Amino acid sequence: MAINHRQFLSGKALTVTWPTAVQVRHWSQVFRALRVQWIYRGLYNGNPSPN
Repeated sequence: MAINHRQFLSGKALTVTWPTAVQVRHWSQVFRALRVQWIYRGLYNGNPSPN
């Protein structure tokens, strides 16, 4: 790997932003709601819910 390519990759790694606590909380709520709907549909249709 060329030095310029390595420098580019390390520079890109430093510009990655992490999600904020608000974003993490939002997506946790979204995924929780989706899981509840998935389980509810399984129970409603008479299918066993996955473990």
